Amino acid sequence: MSSSEFVALLEKYEMTFYWGAIDKKWWIIGQVEHGCNQNSIPMPAENFNAAQVAALDYIHQKYKLAL
Repeated sequence: MSSSEFVALLEKYEMTFYWGAIDKKWWIIGQVEHGCNQNSIPMPAENFNAAQVAALDYIHQKYKLAL
């Protein structure tokens, strides 16, 4: 995963990535789209890098982007 790709997708879709180091969970907060928020639920990850990879995958699936 390229961190620049991750940052670019967060900016493009106006999302913010959060990492909770204590409980080792990540989530994304997004803009309201068509009356629904785009926030993900907190998901576990082993570490920060794994959380970023999972969040990138989440964005790819949500917007049906080619991997």
